Amino acid sequence: MGLLAYWVINTIKCQLKKNGIYSGWREIVHIMNTQKAITTLAQNHVEEVIKIRLCSKPNQKLIQLHDALKYKYATIKKKKSVVHKSEFEEAQLIEQQFF
Repeated sequence: MGLLAYWVINTIKCQLKKNGIYSGWREIVHIMNTQKAITTLAQNHVEEVIKIRLCSKPNQKLIQLHDALKYKYATIKKKKSVVHKSEFEEAQLIEQQFF
C-alpha cells in the first residue's frame, strides 16, 4: 500500500509541475480539503425524509489544481432523495452496524 501511495502522490505532483504548480504535498492536500460535500436532511408534513447532497464551490486555488489535473470541479452532482421516515430510520440502523 505504501508503494501505491508513493506512486499516486508522485504522479499527481508530476502532473502539477507540468502545469507550473510546484506545491508540496501538504499544501496540495490543504487546498483540496477546502471543498466539502454537504448533506442536508429535512422532514416534511407527511413523514417523509428529504435528503439533499451537493458539493461546495471550489476556490480559485482549487480550480487551478482541478484544471491542471483535469478533474471535475464538483465531484458530487446535486442529489435529492425522498423516503418515508421509517425506511430512512432502518437505513440509518443498517449503516451504523457497518461503520
